[in-house]
Amino acid sequence: MTATTRSLELFVRSLAPEGTGDEQVAVVTQLDRLQESGQIAEYSVTVWGNAVTHDSPLAQTEAGDRVLGRVAEFEQWAADEGLSLDRFIQRDEVHSTIRDTTQTVIRLPAMMIAEYENGKLQTVTPHEHDDGVVTVQDRLDSLEDSE
Repeated sequence: MTATTRSLELFVRSLAPEGTGDEQVAVVTQLDRLQESGQIAEYSVTVWGNAVTHDSPLAQTEAGDRVLGRVAEFEQWAADEGLSLDRFIQRDEVHSTIRDTTQTVIRLPAMMIAEYENGKLQTVTPHEHDDGVVTVQDRLDSLEDSE
């Protein structure tokens, strides 16, 4: 059996989310099983919050830059693959009456997985295609079934 070089990066809004905590625990448990069985080499968990803006001073920080970079990478992957992330990574215009400015806020999904093979992005989940949506759970189940 050839050792896998597949790694997964799980992005979550919070490590103590309201309403999705059980789902996150189930996903991490499944990731542990995939790693133990050799289906994936490794995984990491990144908290990316619920939203980010391009023109905020916080977006210029290392953390903000990383989130924006990942969003751009994921959206480019989806465009290249003819898929959509629009349902999961949403943009809203928000007006501040205090500063009299309008910003584009990028709303991030509660959970998203990026899958890499030899460091190259292969899959982002959830995503939407002509036949429907592939959820995080769908993708992890698919990886387990390929064992």
